Amino acid sequence: IDGFLAKIKTQVSRIRKNVCVNKKDRPRAVRRRLRRQIEQQINADALRRQFGSELTGMVVTAVCNIKYADKLFIKGAAVTQEHREQISRRISQESMERFLNSVTIDFGRIENPVAYLQTSLYTYHQKLLQLAEQAGFEHSGELNIEALVLRQEVRDMCADNTCRRYGKCWSCPPACGSLEAIRRRIRKYTGGILLQTTRTLRDDFDVKTMLRAEQIHKDRFHTLSRQARILYPDCLPMAAGSCTICQQCTYPDRPCRFPDRMFPSMEACGLVINDVCRDSGMPYDYGAGTITYTSCILTC
Repeated sequence: IDGFLAKIKTQVSRIRKNVCVNKKDRPRAVRRRLRRQIEQQINADALRRQFGSELTGMVVTAVCNIKYADKLFIKGAAVTQEHREQISRRISQESMERFLNSVTIDFGRIENPVAYLQTSLYTYHQKLLQLAEQAGFEHSGELNIEALVLRQEVRDMCADNTCRRYGKCWSCPPACGSLEAIRRRIRKYTGGILLQTTRTLRDDFDVKTMLRAEQIHKDRFHTLSRQARILYPDCLPMAAGSCTICQQCTYPDRPCRFPDRMFPSMEACGLVINDVCRDSGMPYDYGAGTITYTSCILTC
């Protein structure tokens, strides 16, 4: 029994060393307030009923570490505060439930469960960006959900029908829904990623490269969207430009042939792509002689 107690004491000591804030810098009342914020963010009460108090308590501490610890190292590499805040914004009750249901934790073989959880949580919420890199996107990054400002003037530009797709396609207005309907739809999302394909043009009239880049981007986006829906079943992909899967869209006479592959474009949702990229800390223009197609996937 003495050996068992000594082992427990050692584990508790290690966990305490991995606290979410520096106790010398923040009073106990502040630490408790920050912890309550995390508990509200992930709906800790619901997680306790599903996974138990002990595991939920460790999860809360792990998220506190990711967001508030003085320094955070994942697999030996320091993580910037900006990136930690981006990851912490993507952690929700839904993502936590998916994470906990997808892993098996053997506490008997883990010396520091909290450190293990924070590393696993961080890696899990980075998975979509890793898949984006594997899909071949030249640029990808965290999307600032606050940057999604839906503008009527963008929809008015769609109504001008310059692209000749307005009222002709399920992915475009008015079929994709009103701005108010889209606004209600995206309200539940807490984060997402931006995805870009960039190509260099031979000259300003290099239409062949433009069209080829668009097709490459759409192929990559369809591949990643299928993978994203496995990780985030309720995610919302927003494509670049109108859907071009079918030569002739069934709108408005018949339902869409490929509802799982048809996504509204960011422009159709009233978004100014340049503004979304800028407010998410990501470039939109990569210099003279280049063309870039941008899409996004919203997650909760």
